[in-house]
Amino acid sequence: MKKATVKIVWIIVAAAMLFPFILTILINSPKVIHWIIN
Repeated sequence: MKKATVKIVWIIVAAAMLFPFILTILINSPKVIHWIIN
């Protein structure tokens, strides 16, 4: 039970740290997709 809680906390921390990075990718993704297609 305790290990599962720790895992959930780590997932939340990782998500919080990666959120700006993911947001940047989502904002830039149309450009990236366009670049990959061409």
